[in-house]
Amino acid sequence: MFPLTLNGQQYLNKDFNDLSLTSGGWTTKIIIDTTNWFVESFGGDDFVKITNYTNGNVPANTWYISPTLNLSSSTLPLLSFETIMKWPGPALILHISTDYDGISNPTQQGTWTDITSQALWDTDNTTWGNWTPSGDVDLTSYISDSTYIAYEYIGSSNSGSTWEIDNIKINEGSAPPYCFSSDSIYQSICYGDSLLINGSYQFIGGYFNDTLFLADVNGCDSIVTTVLTFLNPVTAYNDTVFLTGCDSLLWKGKIYTVSGNYYDTIYSGAVNGCDSLIPLYLTINNCSSCNTVYYSDTLNTFVSDTLFQSISPQLYFISSDTFPQVSNPNCDSVVEIWREYVYYPNYCSDTITYYDTTYISISVSDTLYIDITVSGVTNISNTLSVYPNPASGVVIIDNGNYSTMSNYSLVIVNSLSQQVFSSQINTQQFQIPVSTLGAVGTYFVQIFDGNNNLVIIKYLVLN
Repeated sequence: MFPLTLNGQQYLNKDFNDLSLTSGGWTTKIIIDTTNWFVESFGGDDFVKITNYTNGNVPANTWYISPTLNLSSSTLPLLSFETIMKWPGPALILHISTDYDGISNPTQQGTWTDITSQALWDTDNTTWGNWTPSGDVDLTSYISDSTYIAYEYIGSSNSGSTWEIDNIKINEGSAPPYCFSSDSIYQSICYGDSLLINGSYQFIGGYFNDTLFLADVNGCDSIVTTVLTFLNPVTAYNDTVFLTGCDSLLWKGKIYTVSGNYYDTIYSGAVNGCDSLIPLYLTINNCSSCNTVYYSDTLNTFVSDTLFQSISPQLYFISSDTFPQVSNPNCDSVVEIWREYVYYPNYCSDTITYYDTTYISISVSDTLYIDITVSGVTNISNTLSVYPNPASGVVIIDNGNYSTMSNYSLVIVNSLSQQVFSSQINTQQFQIPVSTLGAVGTYFVQIFDGNNNLVIIKYLVLN
């Protein structure tokens, strides 16, 4: 690198030894929130400092702007300064303008050029190191009688570096002023990844300089600035999933027990090559109050075979069936069917009699009795009997003394609440083909009175 020689002309010198932020005509402009620059001393050095951390990071955007600089007589104005930084956050931005009015909001007035990459900066955010010289920044392209330089600080609610600046100078140089060439490399990687720059892995975006000494074609230093940005995961809102669970829900291999918004990550699934997030809007209902209701129904069978004499009565489990509760379809009812053999030596009939209960299982030679108390009529009742006929393939319903049940009706529905039979009770018998009832399973026999009020319901389990 060629040494810098000066002709003695100096256009700017701010060393903060007077402990003043604004001496010499320097100003600050707070664009966002209240974070501002301030002067501090440490280890014998006086410098300007800024941080957006006070019991946590806050959004910040603040400018530190030089006084107007008359460079009209300069041939080779060279800017130099020193920096120290710590903590992750956006890099400082160095601006220059030749048409700023000196008082307005710089984000709204004046043409500002970003010359950050022409300087060297402290990039170690892990420790308070030594001062990093910027090198000489050539301002030849910005010679005017009203030139301004400015340092812009940016912070967010979850990050922000602390920056210190000292010895800001603009001197007149002599050719060759500062022999180097520069180039910028722009890199974008996905959030959560890292990039190896100058021998170190970087996990946060910013400007990273690497100096290649005497590397360009003129024998000067070559400065390569890597500008690193991070790409966030892409949320695929068009693929949003809405689910509702009872107490808990298994989704994508994970059990969820609390309502909320969750995301499933599809690695490298987005169009920018980063991760894609699938939103899940989950509602978990509390179903702990849902109690399963168990019903047991016993079919009494009288037998005269002496084999049953020593074990009578003997109870055997036949079957069980599960179906939604009528009053709460989200809960289950379980019907268990048992057969009890009772030894009765004088009973020689092949007919099997079942006593009326709420849940009855009938097979090819069984009879279900339904006892009805006729509404509106004192001491009048009727019994309906239901039995199948294997020879003719029909289920027969004998309506008994049906004349006492004027305007009553009988309806049969299956376990899917589909009506498979309906008729007024105005005849002695219904003969219902088994094929019209459907498959084996649970059926509901419902009796309605003349006002269409449900009088009784019976559950038939056809085996």
